[in-house]
Amino acid sequence: MDPFSTSMGCRCGSQPYHQPPFIGPLSLLLLQTFMGVIAMMAMGLSAALFERKRLEAHLVHLAEHDPLTDLLGRRGFHAELRRQLAEANRYGVRGSLLFLDLDDFKRVNDTLGHAAGDQVLNSMGALLRARLRDTDLLARLGGDEFAILLPHSNDGQARALAGQLLEAIRSQTILINGRPVPVSASIGIALFPDHGGGVEELLGGADAAMYRAKVAGGNRFFVCSPELDRPGQEEELPDPQAIREAFEKGRLLLHGQPVLDLRRNRVSQYELSLRLHPEADEPFSPAVLLAAAERSGAIHAIDHWVVSQAIGLLRHPRGRSRTHQLSVNLSTKALSDDDLVPTIRRELLDGSVDPQRLVLEISELAALADADRARAFVDAVKGLGCQVALDHFGVGFFSLSHLKRLPVDYLKIDQHLIHDLQGDRVDRHLVEAIVEVSRALGPRTVGEGVGDGDTLRLLRECGVDYAQGTHVGKPRAVAELWPAT
Repeated sequence: MDPFSTSMGCRCGSQPYHQPPFIGPLSLLLLQTFMGVIAMMAMGLSAALFERKRLEAHLVHLAEHDPLTDLLGRRGFHAELRRQLAEANRYGVRGSLLFLDLDDFKRVNDTLGHAAGDQVLNSMGALLRARLRDTDLLARLGGDEFAILLPHSNDGQARALAGQLLEAIRSQTILINGRPVPVSASIGIALFPDHGGGVEELLGGADAAMYRAKVAGGNRFFVCSPELDRPGQEEELPDPQAIREAFEKGRLLLHGQPVLDLRRNRVSQYELSLRLHPEADEPFSPAVLLAAAERSGAIHAIDHWVVSQAIGLLRHPRGRSRTHQLSVNLSTKALSDDDLVPTIRRELLDGSVDPQRLVLEISELAALADADRARAFVDAVKGLGCQVALDHFGVGFFSLSHLKRLPVDYLKIDQHLIHDLQGDRVDRHLVEAIVEVSRALGPRTVGEGVGDGDTLRLLRECGVDYAQGTHVGKPRAVAELWPAT
């Protein structure tokens, strides 16, 4: 046997070597065509699957997002809030929820049309989105309601952001057909787990706090207070037209609430506030009445009437009213009323009244809304010899530089910083800080909403000058406080 052939047999074993079959040009073409069809089918199937996933993702996006603003909608926000609350309950994580509602938005739709309303909502969504962190969550819950979830945040951070948002909203100029549309908002804040561990509980608390901000005149924020903001106990806003009719028919009255001088331990002042005639179908709080009056179209006339009534009481020969100051709550629209200061001047001259006994109260956020008008108003009023109080101090975001330029005589510390003074160390530190700033700049301080003796004692310890609330004295009709005889 040939040695070479033997070695080949050893390498390949006993099986003979076979040459692969010959594939002709036609067979090769058919094979290539077949493989191309398979590849095209695979690509088509892949494209179909991709399109299906895209459509599914789009449908999920539509289900969870608001179609107008493309912000997260109610359903998506509830799901994310539920997840955040579960994390908070498990790991002790804290956070905040802001509930924002535009003030008097119905007027925009009614006067300018729904297209203009949609433009305002889109502008509002863009403004809010631009001022939040990447980790914050913004949603439009429906209508003119927005919600903001702030993970890993505390009370101070939530308050700071609310104040910044209110100022940004007030400062924004929205043009509709070349016409500027002023916009403001009311914000309610709820903290978790402090104010609730469930979605509905937390949203209800933030909504109730927002409502309190709205009935207090809007353009401000409140923090949820379980004692004050219980769902189901909110006071309905009266019909603004009914308030206008009540004013025109002489069915608005004034009540006075005493203000206690904590150093001398005697009443030195009464604050006058609006009430409906006792024969009215429903009683409303002063804040609610004032909020409705501001929407009635008669608010300037009501401001003039209240001031006139106060000056009339100061000049009337009713013995016990001779030594007291009277303070008047002015509406948020008062600063834009060019006729109010001349009216005050005329009334004071006609009545030969000591102007120092008249205190005019403007809200902190009204002053923030237009700092230049506020300064001009305060200067004009003090030029007449009257005094000025900055009401609801501490619920807005009033900076020390603003306060330095606004020479008011009193800072009325809002009841939300007062009512839990015993249990909340942060509130106590804030009150003490306000007192220190007041001593440096000049205004005297008034603690509002004092409901018990312990709170009154703590106000004295903090150095507050005056106190007001049901523990000091409940509001009473002017005719009862100062009888005509």
